[in-house]
Amino acid sequence: MRSAIQTCHDLESEKGLLGIILTDNHLIWDICDIIKPSDFFEKAHADIFEACLEKIISGGNASPVSLQLKFSNHPALSGIQGRDYMVSLLDAFFSKLNLKEYATRVADLAGRRRLIQMAEDVLESITTDPRPSNDIASDIISRFSDNSPKSEIAQTKKQVAKQFLESLEKPKDCYKTGLNCLDSAMGGGVFAGFTYGLAGQEKRGKTTLANTISHNLNQNGVLHAYIALEMGSMQIEARNQARMAGVNSLAFLQESMRSNVDLKRRIAENIESCPDSTIYLNMAGGSLMQIQSELLKLISKQKIKGFILDYWQLVTGVPKGQTKSDFLFEVAQWMANFSKKHDIFCILLSQVNREGAMFGSSGIEKACDQLYTIELPEIEGGARDLWLKMTHSRYTPIFDVGSSQNPALTVNTKAGPFIEDILR
Repeated sequence: MRSAIQTCHDLESEKGLLGIILTDNHLIWDICDIIKPSDFFEKAHADIFEACLEKIISGGNASPVSLQLKFSNHPALSGIQGRDYMVSLLDAFFSKLNLKEYATRVADLAGRRRLIQMAEDVLESITTDPRPSNDIASDIISRFSDNSPKSEIAQTKKQVAKQFLESLEKPKDCYKTGLNCLDSAMGGGVFAGFTYGLAGQEKRGKTTLANTISHNLNQNGVLHAYIALEMGSMQIEARNQARMAGVNSLAFLQESMRSNVDLKRRIAENIESCPDSTIYLNMAGGSLMQIQSELLKLISKQKIKGFILDYWQLVTGVPKGQTKSDFLFEVAQWMANFSKKHDIFCILLSQVNREGAMFGSSGIEKACDQLYTIELPEIEGGARDLWLKMTHSRYTPIFDVGSSQNPALTVNTKAGPFIEDILR
C-alpha cells in the first residue's frame, strides 16, 4: 500500500511554476518568500528551482541552456534528455498570472506531506511504545505542538524586552550624510532600517542634495546604491568629479576645458584615489519589479548598506485597474518594509508641485521615518541657500534644518555643484 505522502503532490503546479521562472527570471522574486526548494515533491524540480535561484542572484540568466552545465552529472537532468525536459517546462503553464497560485499550492502540499509523515510516525510509535497510553498521548501532543507553525509576528513582552536589551549592546548602524546640520536633525545620520524622504519642487535641489549625500557616503566607504530614474548616472558622477576637481560641471561642456590636460590629470588622480562605494543603477523608466530584482541582487551579492531612489514618482509598472496614487503608496511601503527587513537605510526623493502639494503624499508620509521638504529662504541674496522643513518624524522631535530667515545649507556652484553647511 502506497504511503499517503506519495499521493500528496501536484507535479503540474511544480512544472508550471518552473516554466514561468525559466521564461521570466525576475518573477522569482515574487515567490521567494512563499516557497523554498525543499517544498518540491519531485527532487529534479527542487534542484532546478535552487539552480535558478543561485543563477539569478548571481546576476546571470537561468535558462535550459545556461543550466545544462550545472546538471552535467545530475542523474535525471544531465545530457540532451535533461535539457529537453527543462525546455518542455517552458510550455507547462497557462498564464504567468498563475505563478503565486502555483507557489502557494506547492508550498501547501509540502506542509501536508510533513503532517502526514508526523502522523505516520505517531501511528508506528503507538504500536511499539511500551509506556502507558497517557504518557504516549502527552508526547504526541507535545510533538505536534513543537512542530506547529509559529507566528513570526506575535512575541511576548519578555521576548521584546530582551531584543531591546540586545539593541543597547549593539546599536543600529548610523552613517553620516556629511552635512552636520542634517545629521544633527537625524540623530546622528541615516540609520540602518530607516526610511528618509527628501521632497522638493522642480529645480529646488533634490538631486543635488541626494548626490551630495551619496558622494559623502562614498567617501566614508559606505557601500550603497543610487537608483537614477531621472538624471543619468554619468551626469550625476560628472558633478562629483567636478566637485573633487574644484570646477563646476558646466565646464565640461566647454571644449577648452574638455581638452585641458591639467584638469583631466586631476580627475584621473581623483578617480584613482577615491573609494568605490557607490553602485549606480541607471534605470530611466524602471519598474517596481525591476527595482525589486536589482535591490535583492545587491543585498545578496554586494551587501549594500542602503540605497537612494531618485525619484519616487518616476517608478513605473502600475498594474491594470490600479490608480497611480495607490501604486505609489505600495511602492513607498515596499521600500520601507524592504529596508527594515534587510536592516539597510533608504532615501526616497519626491517631487512637489508649485502649490506645495506632493502627488501620492500619503504613501511617502506613512512610509518614511523622517520626511523633509527643501525650502528657499525669504532673505535677499540667498538664492543659493536652502533650509529643510521636517514635516514628519517617528523617532525625533520635529526639528527644521535652518529656517526661512536663517538657512542652514548652501549650494556651492564653484565646484560640483554640491550642497554644504553654512558656517556661522
